[in-house]
Formats: sequence, C-alpha cells, structure tokens
Amino acid sequence: MAILWTPQGSLSEADLRDLEAELGTVLPGDYRGWLAATNGARFSAPAWIPEHEIFAEECLWGYRTGLPGRDLVTGHRSTRDVFTADYTAITRTLSGNIAVRTSGDDVGSVWEFDIDRMREDGRYDPVAVCDDMLVRLADDFTGFLDLWEVDDSQTIVEPWQPPGSG
Repeated sequence: MAILWTPQGSLSEADLRDLEAELGTVLPGDYRGWLAATNGARFSAPAWIPEHEIFAEECLWGYRTGLPGRDLVTGHRSTRDVFTADYTAITRTLSGNIAVRTSGDDVGSVWEFDIDRMREDGRYDPVAVCDDMLVRLADDFTGFLDLWEVDDSQTIVEPWQPPGSG
C-alpha cells in the first residue's frame, strides 16, 4: 500500500535560495520542487522500502522546521563524516541515512547509507563510503517517493483519551 505524506508547510523561492546557500549546493529540480510544495513531510503511518528493507525513523527533513534534529541544514552538517560534498542527507533511517546527490555525476539520484556496511568494511571516511558503500535507491526524487510503502507489521496505538473527550 502506498504511503501518504503530511507536508510540513511550503518554501518560497527566497527560502529555497537561502537553504541552498546554507547547504553550499544547488538542489536537483524534482527534489527542489517537492521541498517548495511541502518543506519536508511526515509519514502518515509506519513506513518502509521493502525492496531494500529500509525502515523510516524520521520525517523527510525540511528547512527551518523548528525541529533541530529534523532539519536539512542540521542533518547536512551532522553527516559530513559520512557523505562527501556531492550528497545532501534528507532523512535518517533505523540503520543510517538517505541522501540525494546534488553534484557530480547522477545529480538528483537518491542513495542509502547503512552504518553496518561501514562497520563491516572498516573504512570510516566519506570518500570510501560514497565510492563503495552507498546503495542507489532511485534515479530521481520522484522515483524515491514511489518506493515507500506502509509497514503493516507495525501496530499504531492511538493515545488513550478519557470517555467523552473526543
């Protein structure tokens, strides 16, 4: 079952230019357009990418969201030890991060980093990670969004409400 997204707002052209200046890169077209329309998004239900067994841990990050751990600029800065300047992290998963390629060959493609691959390999530098340990998820951001499905193995428990309160 396809996943539904809950947008976190929208971004103006000025916001997008500010974001690109802070990241030090130009965002690929379809990802940039999606950010303009959504400013990131929360998953409507537990989600995963079954083909790669990737489970969502957080929303897809936005810009100036008021959630420091879920902000593109903060996420970008905190993953410089993993990704080279050719990649911008866009979310955290249970086992690593997902990034969009923002420069070099294959601009716009989306990649997954799994911490276990780095531990097994033993090399801990961004060049080694990006050259040898990333897994390509999609050719572009639109294709990446289409990969997500509802994780039916997870149970959603609604918060308890007293009788007559809702």
